[in-house]
Amino acid sequence: MSFAGANINKLNGGLNRQVSSDRVIALICGMTLPGGMSFNKAYELLDITTAEDLGITESSDDTNDELVHFHLSEMFRLSPGTTFHLIPVDATQTVAALVASEELKTAIRSVDGVNVLALPDWIQPLPLLMLMR
Repeated sequence: MSFAGANINKLNGGLNRQVSSDRVIALICGMTLPGGMSFNKAYELLDITTAEDLGITESSDDTNDELVHFHLSEMFRLSPGTTFHLIPVDATQTVAALVASEELKTAIRSVDGVNVLALPDWIQPLPLLMLMR
């Protein structure tokens, strides 16, 4: 009996994804906007290079004293088969203002099948159920 060799299947555009995920994750992140992006709009990220193409880089983290690229790179490192949806919001807004924001609610609802909301760097817990109403 001889070895037949390896069989390589490239799925999802060959993005090194192993198993499709049933999670649809929206990352709501207070940040300084790179050019071409706008607040309260969902951006689909397939991998970290998609974020870097939008201008979210280690350098922009350093310049703006933020951790957006860091959080995204860690999320893709820990869950490489997942598509994330980044929703940038104004970092100076209060939690109460975010909960009341119709634009943010519309952005969340624009992500088809969203079932996980991630909110890095907020000290106060955001009443997520209020956002989904």
